[in-house]
Amino acid sequence: MKPNLRYSRKPHTSLILATATLLLLSAQSATFAGSATWDLNPGNFDWNTDANWTPNTGFPNGSSDVATFDVA
Repeated sequence: MKPNLRYSRKPHTSLILATATLLLLSAQSATFAGSATWDLNPGNFDWNTDANWTPNTGFPNGSSDVATFDVA
């Protein structure tokens, strides 16, 4: 008797793609730094350097982020 391969338990491609997309989108949102204030004496005047911003968690790079220049 041959096994019925039509009803195998292999995951569907669309389910795998949906899961991968969900994981990528959730990881992407975690990489945005958020709003920050430019330091008074930045190390190298490079916008993309985390150390030039307070808090030092990253530079503003999202559409809803706010870059503040206090007394700089």
